Amino acid sequence: MKKIVLTCAFSLLLVSQTHAAVTVLGSAEGQECYFSASNDFSTSGISACNQALRSGNLDRQETAGTYINRGILYLRMREFDKAFDDFQSALEIVPDMPEAFVNRGNVYFHRGNYNAALRDYTAAIDGGTKQPYAAHYNRGLVYERLGQTDKAIEDFQAAVALRPNWDQPLQKLVKYGVAPATN
Repeated sequence: MKKIVLTCAFSLLLVSQTHAAVTVLGSAEGQECYFSASNDFSTSGISACNQALRSGNLDRQETAGTYINRGILYLRMREFDKAFDDFQSALEIVPDMPEAFVNRGNVYFHRGNYNAALRDYTAAIDGGTKQPYAAHYNRGLVYERLGQTDKAIEDFQAAVALRPNWDQPLQKLVKYGVAPATN
């Protein structure tokens, strides 16, 4: 079977958080699942994700990535329990997968478990997520909710430093009357 390399992507999610879709190189269904999670903002890819997971054509990394991508689709549907289960499944397969931490952190955030969200966003950053700007931004949102404005500002500045001209963290900095950090 021919494998196609896809690039990693992120998309905006609920209350201005971001999440990270994971590249899947294996089956056509796995690729469709990835595209649904990263591009089209629809939930129609869940059946493709299910087919990819049942196919047996994915390696460990791709299986974990497909769980993450399906979890993102569930998260968009606000089916937090299903999303959480998928992110957990990904971490059981690949325990140090940073994109699973970013996305599981989003579930914790939406459940109001801010300490767990902080741990997961920090694990994603420390683990080398492909979208560190997203993890910094999301962690900044948590610090903001916890009233830790200085730490929130630091993370919003880090997000802008990593992805200049990104409106969401720039708007947060404007809200606090802070200029983006310069390198």
